[in-house]
Amino acid sequence: MAGSFATREMLSGMRKLGLPMGELCAAAGTTAEQLMGSDARIPITVHRAIWLEADRLSGDPSLGFHLAKEIPLAAVGGSIGQLAAASETGLDALRHLVPYGRLIADGMHFEVREDETTATLELRLDAIDETSARHIREEMMTVMCRIFREMVVEPATPARVSFPHSHPPDLAEYERFFGCPVVFGAPTCSMETSLAILEQPIVSRQPRAAKRLQDLLDSELRALGSDFTIAVGEQIRAALEQHDRPTPASIARRLAIGERTLQRRLRDEDNSFRTILEQAQRDVAVALLRDGTRAVDVALAVGFADATSFSKAFRRWTGESPTAYRTRTAGGAADRS
Repeated sequence: MAGSFATREMLSGMRKLGLPMGELCAAAGTTAEQLMGSDARIPITVHRAIWLEADRLSGDPSLGFHLAKEIPLAAVGGSIGQLAAASETGLDALRHLVPYGRLIADGMHFEVREDETTATLELRLDAIDETSARHIREEMMTVMCRIFREMVVEPATPARVSFPHSHPPDLAEYERFFGCPVVFGAPTCSMETSLAILEQPIVSRQPRAAKRLQDLLDSELRALGSDFTIAVGEQIRAALEQHDRPTPASIARRLAIGERTLQRRLRDEDNSFRTILEQAQRDVAVALLRDGTRAVDVALAVGFADATSFSKAFRRWTGESPTAYRTRTAGGAADRS
């Protein structure tokens, strides 16, 4: 799931770039009105489908970078952005970011490493396709750079920005924006900044407001439950991708716990194995159909006994048939099987 604020920011940037909202949202089985008007968390599959469709329609390998420069900073990050702006220093703002990656999107993790002269913000994304990951990494690091330039008195120019994905066509464009060396094909996605820059006071700092915002965000984080549900979902997706049929017993073995323990912990988080299984089946099915895989093969790959039962489930998930979705998003011929 992704925070509603993150989805609105993404769509706002795409609209400013001239991408068709109707087509983007239709590819994810929803509408712009539903997404822009909702305060509920958005399924991560919807988020990914929109990124993939935007990538296809734009043909822009630097889409995330360009999008991030269009998002109005006043609305960035929801309560997390407000906490950053209320922090005492830029370094405090970075540290405050670390616990709340999951509020932006499931599978998003931040880490801050410090030495005597430098602080490094590292971003990790779990269980996401590489096309979407590329754009999300570039969006997040570009937005972070814009935020820190606005928040502190002296210009907050990073010392180095690194991305693990491949080199873009125009490296000079990135180096002009970040004002530092930008490395591609690196081990991690990270931004290194001098401590002297980050220890500057933030112009809009409000310690009392920062404490209230932390309490609010901690409450929202507790409402999401622990990482256990995410771990179960990741193991189910891994099983499906390995052509294994996931069951509570098999997933419990993968997690090195008993089946009763798995079921109990899910109940404690007001969740169920069936709910997580269906979400994982939808994730994998959408990815395979977008790649042009025939609906009958997708049905078997995600654990359905036949194409008919899979088609009924897929219609319930997305509002359209697997064949229609495959033809529209992959440009393939209709499945005649």
